[in-house]
Amino acid sequence: MSVAILPGASVWQVPIETRVGAFTPTKPPPEWDQVADPVRAAVIAAGPLVVADALEAVSVLGKAAVYGVRTSRPGRRRLRVQDWLEADFVEEFIDQGCRGVSKSTRSAYRTRLRRLGAALVGPPGTRIPLSAWTQWRPYGQAETSALWSWVQGQPTALLRHDLALLTALGLGTGVVGGEAAHLRREDVQVLDNGAVLVEAGRPRRSIPSLGEWERELARLVGTIADKSCFLVSPGVGDPCRRGSVIAAVTARAQPAPKTPRLSGTRLRATWLAGLVERRVDLSLIMSGAGLTSLQPLDRILPFVHRPDTVTGDRIMRGN
Repeated sequence: MSVAILPGASVWQVPIETRVGAFTPTKPPPEWDQVADPVRAAVIAAGPLVVADALEAVSVLGKAAVYGVRTSRPGRRRLRVQDWLEADFVEEFIDQGCRGVSKSTRSAYRTRLRRLGAALVGPPGTRIPLSAWTQWRPYGQAETSALWSWVQGQPTALLRHDLALLTALGLGTGVVGGEAAHLRREDVQVLDNGAVLVEAGRPRRSIPSLGEWERELARLVGTIADKSCFLVSPGVGDPCRRGSVIAAVTARAQPAPKTPRLSGTRLRATWLAGLVERRVDLSLIMSGAGLTSLQPLDRILPFVHRPDTVTGDRIMRGN
C-alpha cells in the first residue's frame, strides 16, 4: 500500500498514518514489497505520537522484517510481525543482520524493536504504546517546578549553578547540549530594560530569552566576571574537552524520587511548544531555534495545546 502526500501540503501537517503509509526505503530491497504492509500497519498500531519516532520505527522494523524473510526456512518461518519482534530474533538480527553498522546504531535498533514489542506483544492491558517513550514531550508546569526545586537542592554551589544555567538556558532560549556547553560569558547580554540576549550556534544567532527566565539568567551570568569564561563548568577551559561537559554535570547530579530527569531535548521541546502556543511568528521561531525548515516541529506539535473551535475559527479568519 502506498499513500500519496497531497501536493502543496506541508510535511509537518500530514498525519502520522499518512507519513507511515507513504514510507519506502531510499533503496528498497527486493523483499520490501512483501513486508511493507505489515510493517507499516504494525507501527501505526503501536501508537506513535511523534512523526519522527514513527518513521524511525518503520525503518528499523522494515530492516528486521527483510532480514526475517531472507533467513526464513521450512520449519523456521519468519514472515509475521510477531516473529520479527521476538527477543531471540531481535538479538540475532542485531548480531547477524547489522554487520558493518556502528555499535550505537545497533543499540538504537534494539531499543526501537523492544519498544515495538512492548507496544504490540502481550495481553492488551500490559502493552506500552510508543507515545509513552517519546523524548520530545515538553515538561508540564508541575514538572518544571519539581525540576527547579531539584536543581536548588543539589549538594554543591557549582552543581547548583551549572544545572540552573542548563535549565534556564533550555527553557528560556532553547539552547541545549553542545551549544550550551560552548557558551561564554561574552555570549550573553543583559540589556538595560531587563531583556537577555544569547548568541549561540554556528552560524551565530541571537535568541531573546523568554521573559519569565530573564531575571534568573541575568543573576546566573552576573556571577561570572571574566567575559571569556565558559558559563557551564568554567573550570574545563579546553574547548576540545567541552563536548562531554553536559553529560558530566548531569552525571554528578543527585537524583530525587518523582522528579523528572533533566533532558536537553525536553527543555528545548518545552521552549518550542511554548513559542508555538503563544503564536509567535514561525519565521521568528525558525530563526531563534536555528531551523532551516519546519519539519523539526513535527516532534512537538502533538503536544501543543490547540485553541477551542471558536478561537481557532477567529484566528483562521485573521481576526
